[in-house]
Amino acid sequence: MATARVKLTLDVEVNDTWGPEHTLEQVTTQAAESAVCSIRKGIGFRFTLIGEPQVTCVIVDGKRPK
Repeated sequence: MATARVKLTLDVEVNDTWGPEHTLEQVTTQAAESAVCSIRKGIGFRFTLIGEPQVTCVIVDGKRPK
C-alpha cells in the first residue's frame, strides 16, 4: 500500500458580493476566507494551507461613491 502528498496551487472564484459600503480590505479579507471555506466544504479537512491566500483580482461594476 502506498500514500502520497501533493502540493498544488488553486485559483478559486468567489461568488460573494459586496456593496459600496465595504472597504477593499474587507473585500479581500472576506474573499480569502470564503475561498478557503469553499475548498474545505468541497474536499473536507484533509489539507493544510501553505502560505496565506492572495486575492488577485477585485472587480467593481459601476462607480463607487466618494
